[in-house]
Amino acid sequence: MKLKPLLFTALSLAAGMVFAQADTDVTATKSKLDKWVETQQLISEQKNDWAVEKEILEDTRKLLEDELAMLEEKIAELEGDSTEADKERDQLLLNRVEFKRAEASMTDSIRQLEVKLLALVPQFPKPLRSKLEPYIVQIPKDPAKARVSLSDRLVTVLGILGQAERFNRSIHLFSSTEKIEGQGDEARQVWQLYWGLGAAYWVDSTGAYAGVGSLGQEGWEFSTDNQLAPGLNTLRNIKEGTEDEISFIEMPAKLQ
Repeated sequence: MKLKPLLFTALSLAAGMVFAQADTDVTATKSKLDKWVETQQLISEQKNDWAVEKEILEDTRKLLEDELAMLEEKIAELEGDSTEADKERDQLLLNRVEFKRAEASMTDSIRQLEVKLLALVPQFPKPLRSKLEPYIVQIPKDPAKARVSLSDRLVTVLGILGQAERFNRSIHLFSSTEKIEGQGDEARQVWQLYWGLGAAYWVDSTGAYAGVGSLGQEGWEFSTDNQLAPGLNTLRNIKEGTEDEISFIEMPAKLQ
């Protein structure tokens, strides 16, 4: 009968040990489970953080790529503008060189015209020279010291040539007071008749004395030929409009 209490005691101890062992296992398992849950939470949080960071990085990368594209486009535009500006500057420099070359050529041409014109001036009839004197004095003797522009010099030359050309297209009658060769020192009124720039004659107011002009070294020089007086007097009257009948009059002519 004494065995029952012992057996009960042993069973109680065994059961206590089993429950104690079971309680220890449950605690360990719970601790492991808590650790696993905590680890999974950390992993989840890290995944979420990485996703956010990844999105931020993607947005940043795209923004940088857009800015880079804009910068490259701006650089290309600036390079294009620079190239265009260089072309425009080069063209302007080329135009300037061409202008200077043309200006130099024109300067030489105008100077040649001025030199030739000054050589012709003494051959102009005195009335024409008097009319052109205000323009002739504008021709510079030394082009390097000229105070007038190239265009003004050209206008002067063309103006003188134009006046000379108009004079050369018609007959001109001028009156002056001159001494007649062989008639003493008395000055008489004479009429000079210029047939353009090619021929010249003179006749006095009485129609008794006359002559012909020829071009000399210092201009027109007149000689006496009274045989021409009647015809020249008639020609003068026709030119002045006091002769009713128009007729052909023979006059000597010499190519100058």
